[in-house]
Amino acid sequence: MNLKWSNFFDIKNRKEIKKLYIEAFPKEERYPFCIIKKCAKNQNVEFYGIYDKEKFVGLSYLLKYEDTIFLFYLAVNKNLRGNGYGAKILKDLLQMYSDKKIILCVERPDKNTEDLKSKRKQFYLRNGFYSTNKFTEDIGVEYEVLCSDKEYVINEKVLKNLFTQMTNKLILRKLINKIYHIDYVSFIE
Repeated sequence: MNLKWSNFFDIKNRKEIKKLYIEAFPKEERYPFCIIKKCAKNQNVEFYGIYDKEKFVGLSYLLKYEDTIFLFYLAVNKNLRGNGYGAKILKDLLQMYSDKKIILCVERPDKNTEDLKSKRKQFYLRNGFYSTNKFTEDIGVEYEVLCSDKEYVINEKVLKNLFTQMTNKLILRKLINKIYHIDYVSFIE
């Protein structure tokens, strides 16, 4: 399987990316599409449509800050899940950014239950990521921070800076801060 990564702005049919974005992520976990699209014009943001030949497979949205990449969004077309595309996308990401630390947040799994949150976390753990044992909360949703480097110790400053680096436009920064509450980013137990 050889996947093609296309910059969002080079893609003719962007509607399929927007549709997947809206279908794959709950409203409380996603920014308005117009904001991520505008932020994707910055040098430190990479927004990809991912294809297997001409078939649309998925999307990824990455933020770059110093030696860290934050995998903000990753989604595979629901009709293609379970075919190895997610694992291949992660493998490609780990190769593309082998000189960086890739971090991501997954919803914190419920204790003592095997739910979708647990399965999602296990998927990342099977595909090159490690638990940092760091947790954060936003708008009542708790997240666990995972990283591609098991020795990396993430701190709140890095997490905050990742979000403030989404754009260099002041108005967008204010909107992002309002939506995500960047000033309140902190680790929880």
